[in-house]
Amino acid sequence: MYLFDDSRSSILFTGDTALSPEILSLARLVAPRRLDLALLPIGYAPPWKEYFFRRGHLTAADALSLFEQLDARILVPFHWGTFRHITSGAHDAIRVFRRLLQSHARASDVRVLEPGETLTMITSEK
Repeated sequence: MYLFDDSRSSILFTGDTALSPEILSLARLVAPRRLDLALLPIGYAPPWKEYFFRRGHLTAADALSLFEQLDARILVPFHWGTFRHITSGAHDAIRVFRRLLQSHARASDVRVLEPGETLTMITSEK
């Protein structure tokens, strides 16, 4: 987990992680003030593999839940579209994520970046 903070803006990059009380506690310890941007991984596992998968990874639903708990201003999901796994396609995770996002209360605060796309954030002085 990495926190990039220049006192005007803060970005949390979790790396691979699972949804657990410990990850939320660690994130709050690392980033004691409200985050501007949370970079959270999303993964996909078929139903028969999901229990074990979620012990070390975030599903699309888990990433949205962690985003809510962190109360970051913006979420950018990553770790999708990179490779095909024996149990899932490269874009399965983002397809599920986009479907869940349609009814999510904070959908307007999520930016799904396509490969090569950039995001410019403007933050005010704090």
